Amino acid sequence: MILQEPQATQDIVQRLRETEDRFKVMADSSPVMLWMSAVDSNCYFFNKPWLDFTGRTLEQEVGAGWCEGIYFEDFQHCLDTYLDHFNAREPFRMRYRLRRHDGQYRWLLDTGVPRYSPDGTFMGFVGSCIDIQEMVEASEALANLNATLERRVQERTAQLADVNRELESFAYSVSHDLRAPLRQIGSYAELIRNELPRELVSATLERYLGYLQEGSDRAQELVRDVLEFSRVSGVGLSMRRVALAPLVAELLEMPGEPRTAPVRWEIAPLPEVTGDATLLRLVFQNLLENALKFTERRSDPVIRVSHSEQGDEHVFSVADNGIGFDPAHSHRLFKLFQRLHSQEECRGSGIGLANVARIVKRHGGRVWAEGKVDEGAAFYFTLPLQAAGEPNSAA
Repeated sequence: MILQEPQATQDIVQRLRETEDRFKVMADSSPVMLWMSAVDSNCYFFNKPWLDFTGRTLEQEVGAGWCEGIYFEDFQHCLDTYLDHFNAREPFRMRYRLRRHDGQYRWLLDTGVPRYSPDGTFMGFVGSCIDIQEMVEASEALANLNATLERRVQERTAQLADVNRELESFAYSVSHDLRAPLRQIGSYAELIRNELPRELVSATLERYLGYLQEGSDRAQELVRDVLEFSRVSGVGLSMRRVALAPLVAELLEMPGEPRTAPVRWEIAPLPEVTGDATLLRLVFQNLLENALKFTERRSDPVIRVSHSEQGDEHVFSVADNGIGFDPAHSHRLFKLFQRLHSQEECRGSGIGLANVARIVKRHGGRVWAEGKVDEGAAFYFTLPLQAAGEPNSAA
């Protein structure tokens, strides 16, 4: 037995050496840099890719020699991370810059894990490093690009805001300044008609004066709508709970132009919503006035106001049995100054529906329209069931 123990020990040592030799061959063939440390935290092995990277010998790197290549700004963080995790026997992952054989410092990603013998004895750490310089440079370039783009977006947004304010101010100023001369044109046309002796007012002159008066009225309507659009563009939202039923009822009681046939109104129950009461009133006012204009020539005009809930939205519609429109051009309806009918068919400035679209969008909703020529039209808009930041009533 005494003679067999040294032989057994020799066999174990031999197997360990063979295992270590095989590991070194495998490690030197690895595409990544590998290192190993002993139980005293000092490194005693670096594979060939590591030595090729640093351009140093194994003798220079073992112990704490490898630390000589760490970039001075990363040294303390690297050392603290390694020792803290080594003492806690915990895996780690860290980034630091290490000097390459050509003197260039390159970013490495170093991953270390504790290793144990089959009986659970702590044997030190084993780690691997990969060169992530290109990835870091790409990440920095992307971050710089994002910062540049964000700055440009902010600059462009500020410029657009300035331009919008200037355009709104210009539109308001021009529209405001136009109102007085337009009123004068209409007034003087009427004065001419009244002052001239009837025998001097020919049919042609009467027609011309009518054109002058009608043009003045249309221009004043356009100016009024431009002013309204400018106001809607710049006003802030005053959000609160708004009962739509009394709001619509009030609009229906307002006096309107004489009609050849009375309108049959069909008004569904309407809910309370969260929004700006003044602007929501303007939405219904524009849509109801639109429906009234489209049904002027009907002998049995019908206008319906409906509501339903679909998903997380209120869906409202104002429908009529008026002159309708070609559905192929429905995408133009809510654009500024876009009209699908001539002034002879239906008067208007082409601003009212654009105002509706802008107001609804600012409330987080959508607009669309459906219709057919001579078969009526329906204009839809949505509002959120629950406004942003509003507590859930069902909770």
